[in-house]
Amino acid sequence: FIFYIFPLINALAGVAIDRTLVKVVRFLISEHQIAMYLEILANNLWKPENGGKFKSGNRPYKTLEQQKMLKDDAEELVAELLPYVATKFFYGLSEQERVLAAQRILEPFENRQLNKHLVYNVIDAIVGKIAPELKEPKEPKHQQPQEPQQPAQQVQ
Repeated sequence: FIFYIFPLINALAGVAIDRTLVKVVRFLISEHQIAMYLEILANNLWKPENGGKFKSGNRPYKTLEQQKMLKDDAEELVAELLPYVATKFFYGLSEQERVLAAQRILEPFENRQLNKHLVYNVIDAIVGKIAPELKEPKEPKHQQPQEPQQPAQQVQ
């Protein structure tokens, strides 16, 4: 049903929708909004209740049982999100096979060092788009040394 209505709405109100989206995006990335985002971030990291100090890491650790329960919940959610056709084609139809597929998808995210690397790369990409002057220049690969050019002799 939506496949029939969306093109009709797009044809009738496409320009208005585009203008509205542009206005919303401009508002969301305006200087005032970015200042507000930074203030919210600073207030959440350096809470005034803590005397402006960085958020302490004195949260209670999760027990092994809580960690397993959290992992099982994540696997079930990912299994629900997997498209039926993809799981049927790659893994099979049973619920156990869908959970196995979810486990295989989530497995790379269990490595703490890889997660840090992923987060750092995402932050680097975002900062590189927002402020390209902060990005480190890439080194050229294997350039051949150029021979010095002789000055051309003048013919008289």
